[in-house]
Amino acid sequence: MRQILIILIIFFIGCTTNPPKWYNKIYTDNKYYIYASGSGKTKEEAINSALANASAKIAIVVKSMYKSLKYQYSDNTTSTYSNTSILDIQTSTNPITFTNYKILKLEKKDKYYVLLKIDRYKNAKYMCQSLSIPSLNLDTLNLFLHYKDIINLINKKIDKVKNINAIYPLCKEKLKTLISLKQKVISNYNKLSYQINSNNNLIKNIITSIISIKKSSKGKIKIFVKTKINHKNINIYKITSIKIFLIIKTDNGSKNYYLTCASSSIQDYNTAFELAINKCKKKLKNIFNN
Repeated sequence: MRQILIILIIFFIGCTTNPPKWYNKIYTDNKYYIYASGSGKTKEEAINSALANASAKIAIVVKSMYKSLKYQYSDNTTSTYSNTSILDIQTSTNPITFTNYKILKLEKKDKYYVLLKIDRYKNAKYMCQSLSIPSLNLDTLNLFLHYKDIINLINKKIDKVKNINAIYPLCKEKLKTLISLKQKVISNYNKLSYQINSNNNLIKNIITSIISIKKSSKGKIKIFVKTKINHKNINIYKITSIKIFLIIKTDNGSKNYYLTCASSSIQDYNTAFELAINKCKKKLKNIFNN
């Protein structure tokens, strides 16, 4: 039994290898380079692990930067933006893909261990040059129907610039441009107004509760709604179907929608109607709450 125990101990020691001494050393980042270590079964896995650790470092920096209303770069110039602009920027980041790095140390033991030196300036320059400012269609109809999609697109671009500036602050102008573009989109959207004409007050009220812009008799967005409600019996079931025909007209075009919402109940038509109305609400939200 003792011999077996000794064999197991020797086997365990032989299978367990400590990382190289340099691997657990803390390497201090500076304004020119980021240092990151990683490990993996292959060389590629170790490098990817190190790059992921570097990306995580930047995420922490970004969150710290955007908790205040202003941030300062290494050249001692400070850029201050409005409370609305900064606070509306989310502090989440996407993984960063670094393209310029140098392997300082690489050692294979039980697995591969690697230490990378990542060039801040070269990576940030490449990312900034690769990032484009979106060309947006801000006409009335497109802005009304796709407002959230447009804002989400700009926010994704802003997130990317946040990452770049956290690596090295040379993409400040694109950040300003994107924030200005976002403010323009919000401003244009808030100036929109609509008028609605419907043969059913319930559907009219549902649409009114969904749309976030103001309702006005002079609204440039004209919404025409025609609703038809049918009831019928099939065996023990009470079935209600609601058909809605929508026309959205603006000075630059129009859009038509045809919705059908149906539901059944073994109780009465009122229950079937309520269930059908809930289905219509969801479909209308998909149109007007884009």
